[in-house]
Amino acid sequence: MELTKEQIQFIDHYLKENGIEYWDLRIEMVDDLVSDIELNSETTLFKNEFKSALKRSGWNKNLRKIHENGWKTINTLYRKQFSKMFIDFFKSFKKVVVFLTLTLTYFFLAQNISLKHFKQLNIILYIIPIVFCLLHTVMLYFKKFRKSVHINYGVFYFSITFLVLNMVIQFIPYTSEVIQKKVWILLIPLYYVAMYSGYKIFQVAITKIENIKRELSL
Repeated sequence: MELTKEQIQFIDHYLKENGIEYWDLRIEMVDDLVSDIELNSETTLFKNEFKSALKRSGWNKNLRKIHENGWKTINTLYRKQFSKMFIDFFKSFKKVVVFLTLTLTYFFLAQNISLKHFKQLNIILYIIPIVFCLLHTVMLYFKKFRKSVHINYGVFYFSITFLVLNMVIQFIPYTSEVIQKKVWILLIPLYYVAMYSGYKIFQVAITKIENIKRELSL
């Protein structure tokens, strides 16, 4: 049997009401269920065939648990991609050259300016990436992507480095000037590499969602 638009909307509403909150997770499940019903239906009784499809897929029990497993799986995927992108950065000759050039310039400045001016420089370097992140996050609002697990993790891995560094730097002022400079010289370059990797993950997530929306509009 071929499902109507109303029947497909019924499936989507059922999944949403029973715990599948993220629309991008839900749309994949809807697609699987629709395909299952259209291929395996033996009657024209939609609700009976829908229940049978749920059983065949194993989605006839706790959908909230399935929802949880779904976003955990996607989180694992993005976490692995983030780690890979961070490591791959140092496999690129051009990127390593740029990284070393900027790091050496930063090191030279650290050795030739006062601690006060060095702190001011670090604040600027610290804030620039997160402002960039916030601007991109605000832009998402106007794209109206709705509640998306891919977008959530894209933003999370874009901003996680800022949040981690923010916790670390709380303890820096209690150390000596020499230690403070050494810690900053170590952290800032790695901070930028991690933020760059997070931005790449963010782009992957946006592309994923835009492709899904494009397919739905066809």
